[in-house]
Amino acid sequence: MARLPAKLVNLVWPISLAVSPRARMLSILGVVALLAGLNQTLFHDVAALLRETRHLLNEDLDVAGEASDVAFLVTLPLGGFFAYLLGPRRTLLGAGLMMSLAGLGMAFAFDARSYAVLCLLLGLAAGLVPGAVVTAIGFWFAPQEQAWAIAAVQAAPVIGGLIATIMMANRTGQWAGHRFSDYWQTIYLGIALLAVAWLVIATMFYRPRPRIPGIDPDQVENDLPVGELWPLGVVLRGGALAALAFCQTYAICLGGAWLDTRLFERWHLATAEVPFVVISGLVGKCAGLLLGGFLSDLAFHHSGNVKSARQVVIGLGFILGALALLPLLHLHDLAASGIWRGASFFFLAMTSAPLWSIALTIAPGRSGPVLGMLGLGTSLGLYASPTLLASLAGAHGWDISFWTGVSLCLVCGIGAFALDPSLEIEKPPPKPIEEAEAAGH
Repeated sequence: MARLPAKLVNLVWPISLAVSPRARMLSILGVVALLAGLNQTLFHDVAALLRETRHLLNEDLDVAGEASDVAFLVTLPLGGFFAYLLGPRRTLLGAGLMMSLAGLGMAFAFDARSYAVLCLLLGLAAGLVPGAVVTAIGFWFAPQEQAWAIAAVQAAPVIGGLIATIMMANRTGQWAGHRFSDYWQTIYLGIALLAVAWLVIATMFYRPRPRIPGIDPDQVENDLPVGELWPLGVVLRGGALAALAFCQTYAICLGGAWLDTRLFERWHLATAEVPFVVISGLVGKCAGLLLGGFLSDLAFHHSGNVKSARQVVIGLGFILGALALLPLLHLHDLAASGIWRGASFFFLAMTSAPLWSIALTIAPGRSGPVLGMLGLGTSLGLYASPTLLASLAGAHGWDISFWTGVSLCLVCGIGAFALDPSLEIEKPPPKPIEEAEAAGH
């Protein structure tokens, strides 16, 4: 992108000095994640509006939704790889460009085919963001601050989903004589403008000093031998992280799509259309993400041992999440389902930031492939969901899929204490007197 005029830079630059480079970087990463979450949630509501106002066929709109979901599942494992090959900056700028184009097109989507193409573009962009964002955090933030930074940017898309849910929840409410949902085209134009503004700001202020000396994260040398890029220990621990990510995602789906489908089929309760139930889950997930990252880094600061700091939060999150899932099997009340959904999301989300930060610890400077493995585990957890297992398991499929998820959580909670990031803060060098005493003088 061409350099901006000096006058414009002089106008914006004093604002950038008001915050630290790391806060500025975290804001840039968080905004693109928020836009990704906002788009992912909003397009489902827009599909309903297109069905109501333009009488598009359900089958056509379902294809559009599937296009976005498939694109997201495919690119989620690739975000870390692209960030490793191209650098996180280029990967994120590409995702932001796709979001701006898709947001602009959404405002003028009049048929299902164009809507499907735009949904595909949104899914591709949203899938690239998590791996690229965490890769950038690995370069800019010290190990003691990585879990909190990851938690902040992982909470951003949840907040985006919460904003979209609140905006589109009440379609009968009046605002200036019109339903708020009538302005969805204007909303998408606003999203496109925000994405363009993000592209400009990210281009100008993306480059604070990396914490790893001598390494430019956007010009990483990628000619390492395979043995150095994929040492056996990294592969094995990366596979273990991917397995934990799979179990976490599967369990979260129990409190989401599984619960919605079960309550509708057995009790004819449409929980997906009840704002309280949806919002409680999003709030619980957001709070769990932030608390998990905060507690993990707090323990790291106090103990100096990343192993115990990550293990405890991940292990407790899985075990408490399994306990919070148990009431879901017998629920047939909207208020109770909202409360227990939020509780299960809260505890399971606590494991996310410490889990992703371990990928940065075991492979500093080349974490992209390991983050790709984590993304693959998450994608498989979304694809091999409890509802899919329930449909394949026959008469007792619902119970089988439920107890599978609870059992996986308990196994992961116990197994998390065997995780070994193999990093400990170096102790200060001994004083001369202590050295003399140790030598026997």
